[in-house]
Order: sequence, then structure tokens, then C-alpha cells
Amino acid sequence: PPAAAAPPRGPVPVPVPVAQPTPPPAPVASPFARFDRLGDSLTRVVRSFQDRAGLFESGQMDCNGLANGLAAVENTWLVYFTERKAKLASLDQPRVNRDQQLYAAVDGVARRFESSGCPRP
Repeated sequence: PPAAAAPPRGPVPVPVPVAQPTPPPAPVASPFARFDRLGDSLTRVVRSFQDRAGLFESGQMDCNGLANGLAAVENTWLVYFTERKAKLASLDQPRVNRDQQLYAAVDGVARRFESSGCPRP
């Protein structure tokens, strides 16, 4: 018997490309991003110093440990202060307030260290 004929084919459908969602635009970095991060870092090292001072006062840390905490605060302050000078004229009120709080906190660290009687690093 003759071979069965294949059914006639119609036009081959062309796949329709699926639209890919467009990714959201990359966020624009704030001109204060570095300044804000440095402020966060300064806050952390001030807290760390306060913890060290408490340990020192209870006799659980020596002058060397307290001096290391002071050095961390001073080093972070210098980096923050450099960035601060570049941004000071354009700071908004919340950043001005935070800056004043950080300044007072660093000053408090210096006074607390001086009252410890430990030699400066």
C-alpha cells in the first residue's frame, strides 16, 4: 500500500518576543553618602570608647586599651572632619544637628580620656 501522506503543513508560527521588564534606574548616589557613612563610623568608635572607659573605670582595662580607643576616635574624627569641611556649606539642618552632636561627643571623649590620668598615645 502507498505510504500514508503527511498532513500538509501550514505556515510556521513565529515566536513573539516577550518584553523584558526594564530594570529600575540605578539610584543616584547622594552627595552626602560618604559624609553620612563617616558620621556612622564616628558614632560607633565614640560608643566603643565609652565602653572602654567603663571597663577602665572598673579596672578591667588598662591605659593602653583606653589609649587605643582614643586613637580610634581621633583618627576617625580626622577623616570625618576633612569630609565635613568640604560639605559644611551645603549641609541641611538634620546633618548640621548631627554634626554638632558628633563634635560634642568627640570633645566628651577627649575630656573623659584626660580625666583618666592615662598618658596620651
